[in-house]
Amino acid sequence: MSKAMHVQKRVQPRGGFVKLLIPIGIVSALVVVELVAAAVLMPTAQQTDAVARELAAARAGKEADNTSELADGVSGEDLREVELGKIPVTRYNPENDTTLNIDLELYAVVLADDEALMKQRLESNASRVKEQIILTLLSSNTADLSDPGLGLIKRRISDKVNRALGRTLVREVLVTKFNFVER
Repeated sequence: MSKAMHVQKRVQPRGGFVKLLIPIGIVSALVVVELVAAAVLMPTAQQTDAVARELAAARAGKEADNTSELADGVSGEDLREVELGKIPVTRYNPENDTTLNIDLELYAVVLADDEALMKQRLESNASRVKEQIILTLLSSNTADLSDPGLGLIKRRISDKVNRALGRTLVREVLVTKFNFVER
């Protein structure tokens, strides 16, 4: 009996480890191909921002503007800056026992024709606007806050402030002071 088992062991083919490596290699190659395709096809943050602005403008029934034109003042539109205020926010995260302190100063860029209306609506909706800004900051993650341009946060604040004001008045949000500390 033991001789028969001994014979069976000799009959079994070797290379079980190699058979295991082949599917792992194929799956790894597919993952690498997908990662490369995603990296090539994924839009940049600037492209995503431009598409979001076009969609927001289309919703508002206006022609899309270009952020870089606004920043350079090349758009030909007369723009004004209206102070949204200094906003300090502290958030405690019990999951990792850390506290996040955010301190920023914001301005809204509006059309010169809308400046008086912006100030009027901002004055009558100051608490709503401040709440929306705070909620936006509290819902942001560390990666959003670490972005040097703060693009996503600015866009979210712009959308929420416009919603709080009941009309699309804010064309762009400017952050003139930004401190972010996680302890």
